[in-house]
Amino acid sequence: MIKMIGIAAVVFSCCSLGLLKSADMKKRLLQLREWQRLVMLLEHEITFNVTLPEAIRTVGSRAKEPFAGFLKSLCEQLDSYTGRSFSEIFVREATKHLEGSSLQSSDIRELCQLADMMGNASKQMQKQILEHYLEELALVIHNLQAQLPEKQRLFRSLGILGGAFLGILLL
Repeated sequence: MIKMIGIAAVVFSCCSLGLLKSADMKKRLLQLREWQRLVMLLEHEITFNVTLPEAIRTVGSRAKEPFAGFLKSLCEQLDSYTGRSFSEIFVREATKHLEGSSLQSSDIRELCQLADMMGNASKQMQKQILEHYLEELALVIHNLQAQLPEKQRLFRSLGILGGAFLGILLL
């Protein structure tokens, strides 16, 4: 009897792992879409001759988590004038606030590269950088969206099959 309960727990755990990975991929897509929306708002704010910290503050007030906390903390750090560059502050805050999100490390690395280019650029150059970044982000979102159903099905199936395999091994 205890053996059957253990096997059921292993099968359930493997199935849950597959479902969690599937849900995480969907969450990543939603977070990338939210970031795309925020970058569009940032580009719009910069167009109206607002400084970068003011634009980030305005966009941060409209953001959803995990980006709301990140942008709020970024603004606080920029206002404190610690002597660090925009890029350094951005990278530190992005790493601190976005590591636990569904974004992959490659997504966070791209964000940090964006900050590297934005820090010392003129308003016109910032706008061009954001436009280019939005094009790249749209491509990532499109590819993820195209692959999502297939990969979700794969992860769910692997979880179920892995659980069944381990359950049979334990019999």
